[in-house]
Amino acid sequence: EAQIHPQYASWSHAKAMMVFGGKTVIAGLPPLLLVQASSLMVASWLGPAALAVYSRPLGLMRNAQTFLNKFAFVLTPTAGSLQESGRTEDLRNLFFQSTRIAVAIALPIVLVLSLQGDLLLRIWMGARYEQGVLLAVLALGQFLPMTQQPVMTILIGMDKHGRIGLIGLATSAVGLVIGLSVAYTTGWSLMKAAVMVSVSFSLGTGLAIFLFACRRLDVSVIEYLKRSYAVPAICNIPLVLCLLASRFLFLNQSVPAFFVGCGIGVLILLPLYFRYVLPLRLRKDFSERVRKIQAKYC
Repeated sequence: EAQIHPQYASWSHAKAMMVFGGKTVIAGLPPLLLVQASSLMVASWLGPAALAVYSRPLGLMRNAQTFLNKFAFVLTPTAGSLQESGRTEDLRNLFFQSTRIAVAIALPIVLVLSLQGDLLLRIWMGARYEQGVLLAVLALGQFLPMTQQPVMTILIGMDKHGRIGLIGLATSAVGLVIGLSVAYTTGWSLMKAAVMVSVSFSLGTGLAIFLFACRRLDVSVIEYLKRSYAVPAICNIPLVLCLLASRFLFLNQSVPAFFVGCGIGVLILLPLYFRYVLPLRLRKDFSERVRKIQAKYC
């Protein structure tokens, strides 16, 4: 059905595509700027060995964020279609549901890395790389940006991401300037680098998107928190208890403390997510598939 010919090209379309692409590039710059700049600063002031220690928590958070990004990419065309057809209420529901799923995915990751990150680093890399507090600061700083990644893709689909991209870039630049000032005046450390990255991320690519999207979609902040954050947060209370209990039960045993706490916590979390987080349509579809399998083999 597609027809490609030079006569169909127009400067107006090319200009619109370049503007849209430029705004998308700007929106993706803050994480790159902050992570690479903080790594260069750590290497310059503290040396390659400190950079190796700093890179391990950053790598864990980057993998978690990549997982959320893959989930969120599919929302851009959906949001654009809903906006074009004038289905504003459906767009708001997409806003709520996508954030709710993002919170459900991001919160267990952040809790595990915050409460048992030192155990994971010890098991993975050894005691030399055990920086639990550093990983906890980075994980907590990434929580809000991770949950807002689907919202950012919705804004891209609505072509409303230019201003928020500039805000994120400006926040990252300010955070970087403050970090450089601190480094020159009081010295540099891994914790200062983590705080700089976490605060800049939370404000520029987290809170700013949060407030901007609520304003654009005419949604109150309280309603957004209740419909998107409250239920996943309550469901994760047993996971927190399991992670804390396993640390006390296995004080000097990293492997049992980590895997027992995570294993039992996830086993409790999954049915809670199925009942209270998963949309009704998906629950019905899953139940129907299970019934078909039971009818076929039982």
